[in-house]
Amino acid sequence: MKEDPYNALGFGMVAYRDLMLTMLCLWLACSFLMAPALTYYSNGSGYGGSFGSYDKYSLGNFGYSTTQCETVPVDLNKITMECTYGVISDVYYIGINPSNMSDKDTCAPSDYNSDCTKALNTTFLEEIKSNITSSSQTASYNYTYTSEELWNSTVTTPSICSGFKATLYM
Repeated sequence: MKEDPYNALGFGMVAYRDLMLTMLCLWLACSFLMAPALTYYSNGSGYGGSFGSYDKYSLGNFGYSTTQCETVPVDLNKITMECTYGVISDVYYIGINPSNMSDKDTCAPSDYNSDCTKALNTTFLEEIKSNITSSSQTASYNYTYTSEELWNSTVTTPSICSGFKATLYM
């Protein structure tokens, strides 16, 4: 058996070469294990098709999703929603928080706001939802309404559901 020529250079050089070979094998193994993940990441659309050289292979290409809540006084007759990035894709809840409700920033149906929410006009609710979901590139949304559009004419609107202390949430 032939003697390794690196042995003549000393233990440090032999250990360095062995460490580099081990690191190369480890890098190849990790690259092989990550190949399916990189392929999966490249199917995302978080960067909207404007890829740099390696952007589409990053986890950020999946995008980002968050839930936002907007509340405005009912008598303001205008609600505005805005995304600082991305688009508004869906509206989960729309309703009215009454003026006597302690937490005005609630953005979900509850026992406290059910009477006011029931008094809303279903056409008003459907129009807002359809406007947002039909436009796939909406980053901001403004909707102006009148009191007649807001309330269901067949239901008596409780007095605590209107005025500047009552809030419309979306």
